[in-house]
Amino acid sequence: MRTGAPQRTVSEKLYLTDDGLRFDDSILWLDSKKSGSLSFLSSAHSVRERYNSQVIVSQETQELLKLYNPELKSLVCQYNRPFSIGRYNLELLPAGSVLGGASLYIETNSEKFLYAPMLSRSNSVMTQFFHSKEVDYLILKVDQCENNRDHLIRKKDEENRLLQAISTCLNEGTIPVVVTPLLHTASTLCFLLYSSGVSVLAHKHVYDVNKIYESFGQKVGDFKQLNLKKTEERKVLMVPPGFRLKQLLQMEKRYRIFFVNDRVNFSCDYKSHDVFHISLPQASLDIVKTIKEFKPKKTFLFGPYAKKFSSIHKSSRLDLEVLNPFQQSSLL
Repeated sequence: MRTGAPQRTVSEKLYLTDDGLRFDDSILWLDSKKSGSLSFLSSAHSVRERYNSQVIVSQETQELLKLYNPELKSLVCQYNRPFSIGRYNLELLPAGSVLGGASLYIETNSEKFLYAPMLSRSNSVMTQFFHSKEVDYLILKVDQCENNRDHLIRKKDEENRLLQAISTCLNEGTIPVVVTPLLHTASTLCFLLYSSGVSVLAHKHVYDVNKIYESFGQKVGDFKQLNLKKTEERKVLMVPPGFRLKQLLQMEKRYRIFFVNDRVNFSCDYKSHDVFHISLPQASLDIVKTIKEFKPKKTFLFGPYAKKFSSIHKSSRLDLEVLNPFQQSSLL
């Protein structure tokens, strides 16, 4: 008598790699850039990345990605519109974090999953409020591990510190240059400055992303496309990481560089300039509150603070398991 293959545990169906998560040994990957033939993307966070596989995305995410991926192979899905791929019933739910940010609901014959790495309760003017759904298993990314209230206070303090530094520059006749990631941070800062009465000259890449935000009815504020030959006084220059700052600093005008959420360019060459950390909305998620609201049988965690979060809440009644690519068996 032949015996069937041993039944796999739920965690064995969630294979985490350095390039996203493979679901249930199927063609479906989650947030993969290079692996597999089909991948769900929770946001356009890597907006300038090239994707090899076909991607499942929201309409907003597709528009952002196509700025730099005109040949993108995408399956565009509306929020809260169930669809099927193979043996899975799927549905995109608003994540509440960045424009186009989505969670993926996956229903198999016997189990319900929610992959939600971008979940946020930020109530930002630039995003939809996140949607929840009853599931058996919740998959969350842990980007920070501090008290949620303290995190929000620190974020507000950093925003105020940046606004004060920019105001000082403008009053001294120095031109502030803000180096910031393209997705969400740049648009959020444009609106923050606009709300404080400051206009922005945006690098073409920042300008293009802002126009996509506006096309979906989001408030970005007062900005024009940057032309270094016609830099206007009392305006803030906003550029993406990778912009040639040395060339800018060699010009006759006085500039001061502010790095926001960008430590790649910040080096000894710019040690006299300032760094600000204004976190993305998903970093402010109250994970404990979220888990209690969803009431899953088990919550799977990944990300830079997953292990620390699990350790802190070890004595709680939450059923947590950390996904670690180095502790799982090989697919080969």
